[in-house]
Amino acid sequence: MERYRILLVDDDPDVRGILAAALRSRYEVVEADDGLEALHKLEDHEPDFAIIDAVMPMMDGFELCKAIRRHPDFQAIPVLFLSAFATRENIREGYAVGANLFMSKPIDPLRVLKNVEFTITHERPALRRKRYTIEALERRDEMERRREAEQRREAAEARREARRRPPPPEPPPMEEPEPEVPIEEPVAESSPRAEAEEPVEREAPEGGELPSEAAAGGRCRLLIIENEDDVREVMEITLRDAYEVTTARDGLEGIECVVQYQPDIILLDIMMPRMNGYQLLQSLRRNPAYRDLPVVVVSVKATQKDRDYAMRLGATDYLVKPFDPEELLRLLKRLVSSPGFEIRPKRLTIGEIAEREFLRRKEEALKRRAQEERERYAELRRIVEPPPSPPPH
Repeated sequence: MERYRILLVDDDPDVRGILAAALRSRYEVVEADDGLEALHKLEDHEPDFAIIDAVMPMMDGFELCKAIRRHPDFQAIPVLFLSAFATRENIREGYAVGANLFMSKPIDPLRVLKNVEFTITHERPALRRKRYTIEALERRDEMERRREAEQRREAAEARREARRRPPPPEPPPMEEPEPEVPIEEPVAESSPRAEAEEPVEREAPEGGELPSEAAAGGRCRLLIIENEDDVREVMEITLRDAYEVTTARDGLEGIECVVQYQPDIILLDIMMPRMNGYQLLQSLRRNPAYRDLPVVVVSVKATQKDRDYAMRLGATDYLVKPFDPEELLRLLKRLVSSPGFEIRPKRLTIGEIAEREFLRRKEEALKRRAQEERERYAELRRIVEPPPSPPPH
């Protein structure tokens, strides 16, 4: 008999462990420690229910719930919020973004279990058909962890070996040879030897072709995460003839696009609202699924200190604004042509992404218009309705 699969998201491993142990008696449990990993496992592990900590670094629980409610395949799953800050404002915000339940910490695992059972019994959420069993996913994740541990061990061993290896001896000074007297050898103008030594002009290969793309049978997909509309539009116009291009306006929106649109390269601004580029880069490098994803930082920060900091966080390359569009194209061509780069298979075509983005923008515009209408109506009522009469003495 199939069991409900629960996505448990909390940055505290102790809380996660206690809750997971209680829930596994009746449900399948998938754990995540931040918003990026949660959205990745939403696509990969296909949960039927989500338990989310409201206060987390990077992407908090409220933003994560909004992202889940925007996802066409998972927008209807029940969401239970947990929070150590269960103020009236937080509870109100939790229900406003789509929570089904809101519980305060410290948690009682049995109470959480009972609330999950109550929600499933009374709301009867859909039990989706899964592509993979939880056992197969756990085996795959364990193999991935072992592979990464082995890679780290080999890298550490290589560094230790390099430190132990003595420096190569300096080459002995070379004696300057005595100058030779050239011997002139007359060659006839029409001799075969002269004809053979004439330089042969070869045609240069065409520069527009990207060998990695041709081998993969598809176009490289870029994600531009940039909050300035003008810069984002210029980059999109510059790149869309050679690449598939998707865009995001800040780090939180960028996280959703990374998971859903599966870019092959990210162009990342640093100075952005809600989540800056450094925070997003840290979140990407913490997650095994995106640890090797090429990320080019594009920033007005031009000092060597800024560049070094970005590279320490895991940036693949660094480009300073303002930049020449040709410089950006050359940088990307170098990345795409580098050994080991590959274009991964995608869940959505670029046309499906454009349609999804159009519908999302339209829905956001309708919500804003509805909110403006409510505020205007409230203001008209305040103006038209007479103030309440004072109570009689």
